[in-house]
Amino acid sequence: MSGRRTSPGGSPLTDRRGFSLVEVTIALGIAVVAVIGIFALLQSGLGAYREAMNSSVSASIAQQVVSDHLLAEFDAMVQAGSSTGYYDERGIRLGASNAAQAVYVSESEILSSPVTNMSSNNLVTLRVAISSPVQPRFEKIFISYLARRGKDTP
Repeated sequence: MSGRRTSPGGSPLTDRRGFSLVEVTIALGIAVVAVIGIFALLQSGLGAYREAMNSSVSASIAQQVVSDHLLAEFDAMVQAGSSTGYYDERGIRLGASNAAQAVYVSESEILSSPVTNMSSNNLVTLRVAISSPVQPRFEKIFISYLARRGKDTP
């Protein structure tokens, strides 16, 4: 009889193939590192998505505020000075009674005109600041110049 040991079925034990504990541990380590990398990319992608949504919605809100000011009578708009608006996550205006549910808040303020050689009673600067109560570090500021026009011209 040869020096080989055989299994009860008669096949040699040396023909069995499998993974050692060291190989399994190394494979699991590589898999864990890959999964952690994927999660880091996912978190980075979600942050970029949130920033893009904030920029898009805040630009839409600023456009609404500027449009509202353009439709107002010039002297009344200048006398009103500042106003606050509350908006949901899509940039849709909420009533003041729903201010606690607001995702975005706009603060608009009429400033005197910084443009040289222009009469300050014909041109004003509108500053619109968009912030978010649910994202404390988020704030976007938009500046627009509004001129007296049409029937409002003295």
